[in-house]
Amino acid sequence: MLIFSLVRSPKKFIPSLLTWIKTSLFIFGLFGLCGDNLVKHWKISILTALYVGTLVHTTATGTITSNIAEEFPFQDMSTDPLSFFRLYGIIGFSIPSQLLTIFDHGSQSQRWPLPMLLGSTYGFTIGTILGLGVIYFHSTRNILGKRS
Repeated sequence: MLIFSLVRSPKKFIPSLLTWIKTSLFIFGLFGLCGDNLVKHWKISILTALYVGTLVHTTATGTITSNIAEEFPFQDMSTDPLSFFRLYGIIGFSIPSQLLTIFDHGSQSQRWPLPMLLGSTYGFTIGTILGLGVIYFHSTRNILGKRS
C-alpha cells in the first residue's frame, strides 16, 4: 500500500507514512488500555497494531493534522462512502470480536490476537462490500435519474 502511494504521488509518501505510524501507535496504545499485556505480548501486539493500522489507514482522507480523528471520515459519508463503511466496519466488528478473548476456554480462535485480527478483517471486508453497494446504488440512481 505504501509502495502504491509512493508511485501514485511521491510528495504524499512521507505524510502517508507518518499517518500510518501514528495510527498504528494509537491502536497499540488502545490495546494496552483495553487490557492487553504489552510487556508479555509486545511482539504480537506490535504486529497486530501494524496490521489493523494498515486496514484503518486505507480509510484515511489524506489530510494531515495533529488530531488523528480529523484524518479519518468519522462524520461525512458523502465524500467517500467506501472509506466510511470500511472504517466503521473495522470498529464495529473488532469490538464485539474481543468477547472471544474474554471467554477463552483454550480454543485457538479465542487467544490474543486472533479475535482482533478476525474482527478487523471481517469488518474491513463487510465494510468494503457495503461501501461498494452504496456507491453502486448511488451511481445507478443517478444514471436512471438522468434518463427520465
